[in-house]
Amino acid sequence: MKKLYSNNASRQKAYRLRKEEEEKLSKGSINWDAPLEPFLSYFKRMNNLEVIPEFQATICNAMANFDINNLVVCAGRGSSKTMISSTFALWLVDEYSRFIKKPLSVTLISSQPEIYTHIDRIFLSHPELKERLRVEGKSLEIPKANFEFNDTHGYCERLIPTSNSIRSHRCNCLIIDECASIATSIIKTALPLLKEDIAKVILISTPHKERSFFNDLVADTPKEWSLLQYSSELAFWTGKMRKLAKETLTKEEYSIEIEGTIPEEHIKTLLNSKDVESCIENYLTISGVEESSLHFGIDWGYERSLSCLVLTEWSKAYKKVIKCWVWDNSKISTLYEDMGNILMEYNKITPKLVVYADNKPQGFIENLDRCITGIYVKAIDKGTVITNPENKEVTDKNSKVVVTVKSLLLQQLYNLVKTKHLKIPANETELIKQLKIYTKDRVYSNDLVDALMLSIGELPQLKETPNQVVGFDSPYQTYQTKGEELFAKWERGQRW
Repeated sequence: MKKLYSNNASRQKAYRLRKEEEEKLSKGSINWDAPLEPFLSYFKRMNNLEVIPEFQATICNAMANFDINNLVVCAGRGSSKTMISSTFALWLVDEYSRFIKKPLSVTLISSQPEIYTHIDRIFLSHPELKERLRVEGKSLEIPKANFEFNDTHGYCERLIPTSNSIRSHRCNCLIIDECASIATSIIKTALPLLKEDIAKVILISTPHKERSFFNDLVADTPKEWSLLQYSSELAFWTGKMRKLAKETLTKEEYSIEIEGTIPEEHIKTLLNSKDVESCIENYLTISGVEESSLHFGIDWGYERSLSCLVLTEWSKAYKKVIKCWVWDNSKISTLYEDMGNILMEYNKITPKLVVYADNKPQGFIENLDRCITGIYVKAIDKGTVITNPENKEVTDKNSKVVVTVKSLLLQQLYNLVKTKHLKIPANETELIKQLKIYTKDRVYSNDLVDALMLSIGELPQLKETPNQVVGFDSPYQTYQTKGEELFAKWERGQRW
């Protein structure tokens, strides 16, 4: 058994290593213009392992590339994604903090202890690291909840994924391990905690069979996120595990657990791409046919979502999208005034102006009301359950689940597209893209579709008190037979 260093020898080695690193920095022998090189060197030194070029080097490169702020790593079991991310966390608070002469903080969120335990194993193999701790561990090499170096003052902590434990823990880098098992509300609480310096978030996990924030992010990755997806079949050391998995798991379970792929039903879209294409036409203006009316739908943005306004012209023959407007959260200061000006301009064209807006977040509709006159914005709670005149909940005859305002809006959108009674201008490319990829309970790339649903929705009359829906009458009900059964299967999350 290898003899551990004595305290005195450990201190001497730690001092010598620091001097060597400082000398390398002064001579410029470390290429910090490409942080991958020093991170790979650190990874090999800490873990006594070579990086596999096929996939591990790519993950290391993405983590050490600070131009990539938002990274998703989706991989099968045993692919060493947790080991790489834990070493990256240690490198940030150790070597990189020393290089930039600024203490960095890393927050690790995981329902499992493995990511923090691996850092503890590195400390066990490198006693010189422990000598530099501000407070030494007792039962572990490092303290159970967090640790800090006394020279770089880089700080790393591990949090259990609960809303109360996460709030107010600001950090330069956020790493969420086993992300597929963590509730969406917890992840959304954690994402805004990043500080401006580096401001890097890394989500790592093997996908789950159940739907999750992580699965949705992998199924449709927004442009501001970078996705790396690998099968653990690339890792030669997983041979026995894979053999056992093939003998015991179903084909679908093997695909999820070993190959790291998202379940097929999680990426089943509401609309067929060919049906969406058949609704696209080249036009730019309102047709202005007799008895037509203008309807606006508003979906408010918060956190990383966009605020969207969609204008649709209704006639007896069809519903026609006229224009879409989008605001990101950097323009929140002018959002209400901009949106109010648009509504007031179109109110001059026709007195038949209908505006439906999502009632969440609270206060947004009130802010818009201050910027308009003579226009009534109706707040819509998409979670409201539809009730009949006897005040009983309405149940869908196919899916056997209660009908909410959102499911009713989705049903209407599905029928309009399926029967080609919705027209979409060819220049609204982002709306067309979102329609083609829209999935149940999706997290990103759905803002324009949500606004469109409100602009085409024929909703039952809302009672003032209590806020329940009664009655339903629609000229489009004759079109609602072809798609009912298919839509019900989609609503239940079944494959078509």
